[in-house]
Amino acid sequence: MAARRKTNGKSILFTILAIVAALVLAYTQGDNIADLLKGETKGAFKYTPGTVAVHFIDVGQGASTLIQSGEDGILIDAGEREYADTVIRYIKDCGVKTLRYVIASHPHSDHIGAMADVLNAVKTQNIIMPRLSESNTPTTKTYERLLSAIQSNKIKAIAAKYGKTYELDHVQMEVLGPLVQDSNLNNMSVVCRLTAFSTSFMLLADAEKAELRTIYEKGGNFRSNILSMGHHGSSTSLYQPFLNSTKANVAVISCGLNNDYGHPHKETLRYIQKHKMECLRTDERSHIVFVCNEAGYQIQTAA
Repeated sequence: MAARRKTNGKSILFTILAIVAALVLAYTQGDNIADLLKGETKGAFKYTPGTVAVHFIDVGQGASTLIQSGEDGILIDAGEREYADTVIRYIKDCGVKTLRYVIASHPHSDHIGAMADVLNAVKTQNIIMPRLSESNTPTTKTYERLLSAIQSNKIKAIAAKYGKTYELDHVQMEVLGPLVQDSNLNNMSVVCRLTAFSTSFMLLADAEKAELRTIYEKGGNFRSNILSMGHHGSSTSLYQPFLNSTKANVAVISCGLNNDYGHPHKETLRYIQKHKMECLRTDERSHIVFVCNEAGYQIQTAA
């Protein structure tokens, strides 16, 4: 039997210090061993030139998505007004100086509550909105503040139109809906398919079954790597023929922790599990970022 090597306090101390130093080095570089094995990184986001970053910003029981290419960006929704400072600070901390396009998906406060504040704080060139009829145009102070901010900042307003595409460097965004007028403003949501390099995202806003059915029957290319589930993971957005056609392998849900609506609904979570999709939720991960380049994408979360 081999003799046991004698150890001393100094060697143990040096070993501990070496392990601690390695862990500190990994943390300061933004990665740790477990995260690298999972293909994920954690911590504060730092933009890498030549990539496109798609940020699902944590705004509680609301939604806000930032698409970033260098100092330019596209913002889709901005959450409730109480999150205005969060969204503005997030945009500026990422280094985005100009919003080429802003999408106000539909006039509910959990999507456009902070939008006027963002438009007043960040240089914005264009805003895309659903064309509403006289009967479903809201008269809320939130919507009026948004219209006032658009006018005072001389931002070009564009009505969302099926098949219209917009570009930002390596980003192409195609509008898929809304197609018909609906008294339910969730079904007036601007639905779009986003492509960043070779990675595609389907962004549903609050579109429910009626709007998704109309889009599906209209037809188009719905294939997407990442599916942002509609209406914060509500079962009202589970129109399965449309969702199945995306063939997505990752589902993102923007919702608030322990929210009053029970989002995401168990039916949605069962659907995600059945289709073996990875599920990323802002109430569990906080901010969720997909960093895209020619090779694919990498996921970074704040938690």
